Amino acid sequence: MSIYKRTIIIICGTLLFLLVLLNVVLDGVYREGFKKLEKQTVEKNVTQVADALSANLDALNTFCYDWADWDDTYQFAKEYNQDYVERNLQDETFVSSKISLFSILNTSGELVYGKAYDIINLKEITLPDNFTGVLTEEGVSRQTNTDNVVEGIILLTGQPMMVVARLRQAEQRL
Repeated sequence: MSIYKRTIIIICGTLLFLLVLLNVVLDGVYREGFKKLEKQTVEKNVTQVADALSANLDALNTFCYDWADWDDTYQFAKEYNQDYVERNLQDETFVSSKISLFSILNTSGELVYGKAYDIINLKEITLPDNFTGVLTEEGVSRQTNTDNVVEGIILLTGQPMMVVARLRQAEQRL
């Protein structure tokens, strides 16, 4: 084999080796960079979702606080009054408050009133069959929380739902 052919083979081999080495190094650098970038993006998106959920729960909590602290609501929970429903729980209440379900339980944890509303299609829908069972399972109907509030996300008929429950005790108003 001539020196010319050996030189060409050595140069080609060296170039091939360097290209493979460069490819391995750059692949590692880029892969790590993309992994880091992807991790940062996921963390940012999760934080944004958590913040949005927290803001929605805060708004729902404020809504529930207003209604639970209202003397008319307290009186309604003690003795059902259809006039309260007609005055306060119209479809517009659901749309303007952006809520899909509203319920009032008495001090025994029994459902006094409940209404579900589809705010996208603007029509009343039936309460889920397992609604009171889920409230009992999740501890919403029998609150023992000293803050008198339960909030979070529960599964209702296989769908996640944000829930805030406020307890107003008679002692709080006296």
